Amino acid sequence: MRTRDRSGSPLRVLIVDDNADEANALDAIFATWGHGTRVARGGAEALEIARALVPDAAFIKLDMPTMGGFELARRLRSMPRWLTVPLVAISGAQRTEDELRAVQAGFGDHVAMPASLERLEDALQGAAQHVVRSRIHRVASRAAARSASA
Repeated sequence: MRTRDRSGSPLRVLIVDDNADEANALDAIFATWGHGTRVARGGAEALEIARALVPDAAFIKLDMPTMGGFELARRLRSMPRWLTVPLVAISGAQRTEDELRAVQAGFGDHVAMPASLERLEDALQGAAQHVVRSRIHRVASRAAARSASA
């Protein structure tokens, strides 16, 4: 399982989870698949990383102390560079209310943990497809701007 964007490039993934074992497990899985990862142990650390790094996707635990995943998503989405980054919610259960709140908060997917490798791959594949669409849109927008000014 080696999800890549269509260019074959590995993805840059931010993992935000206050549980070190869970964060390390996701980190190891994504790294095994060839992706670059950064791990934040909570919302405040994730915001610090977000100022310098704009990943291709972020997997964010919903239920964290101090700043939960919903609040973190709201703050990330307030940063212009983060408007198009696919956010994947992580929670301990597949609850309808978590899924609905996740969509409202700007998450594109929700993964209940523990998740199968296939489910993680599916979530990462969805993020990769989003990355490709965003890149195509940026290139098309630049080309249109150049031809309009020529």
